[in-house]
Amino acid sequence: AQIATLPTERRQRAEQAAQRVLDKYARQAIQHEAAHAIQFNIGLFDRSGDVPSWLAEGLAQAFELWEPGVDDVLSRVHTERAAKFRRMYATPADLPNLSRLIADDASWQPSRDDAMAWALVHYLWQARRAEFTEYVQRMSRRGEEKLTARQRLAEFADVFGPPDGVFGERLHAHILGLQTERTP
Repeated sequence: AQIATLPTERRQRAEQAAQRVLDKYARQAIQHEAAHAIQFNIGLFDRSGDVPSWLAEGLAQAFELWEPGVDDVLSRVHTERAAKFRRMYATPADLPNLSRLIADDASWQPSRDDAMAWALVHYLWQARRAEFTEYVQRMSRRGEEKLTARQRLAEFADVFGPPDGVFGERLHAHILGLQTERTP
């Protein structure tokens, strides 16, 4: 409504800027959903299998940033997710119960847990790449097998160690230490 009252040239610039932002978010949404389709339709994960929500969503959020010529999209910083993480978790003590997030999809809430899912994937790819690769391969080989929350947590801990306070502090320090670029 306020754009309509601007002089013509300023209104056109404002409309173009707004369109660029809309295009960016539309592209990210399409790429996010395409990432899920790729994850579950080309065989990375079994659609009826037991893939943790944090992993499927964190990977899809990372692929929101794909652009032609980008080889390592998992290393890119998702400015919006990093900013949300920083707002929600100012200190390591503010982090949610990571064991719950890792083990229990029933308590998954996208509006609350999306930034943490991206942060986990980014941290594990950057700081624990070999283990992260092993973990994803385990998920891929699992097929339709379903795990209990306790088994899921044990599998995570077998690869990365327990998602305890030390793990949370390292994750937190990693995300807070990222350089982010200003978004339009």
